Amino acid sequence: MNLDQERPATGWRGFASRVQRMFAWSKTSQVAKKQELIRQAARNLTVRARHSRLLEVMYESPDPKQAADFANTLVSEFIVQSQEMRWKSTQRTPNG
Repeated sequence: MNLDQERPATGWRGFASRVQRMFAWSKTSQVAKKQELIRQAARNLTVRARHSRLLEVMYESPDPKQAADFANTLVSEFIVQSQEMRWKSTQRTPNG
């Protein structure tokens, strides 16, 4: 899934970029094909905010392994992105 690539972008833009890399798109891929894959992923993805800091993430696919891999990778990337944002925020906090 190419998750070990460098992560230069931060915030939601960086998060979206990492999700797109999960599909291993090359720069020569057709834009229309990419857009259709994004639309398909969006149609199959449901994220619900609960009454706390918890999110419920569901991905539907005829292939249970693909659905689990997609949802688990998406959540893992979200956690990494959140930790990076918190770390950068603490680095900007003046000491003392």
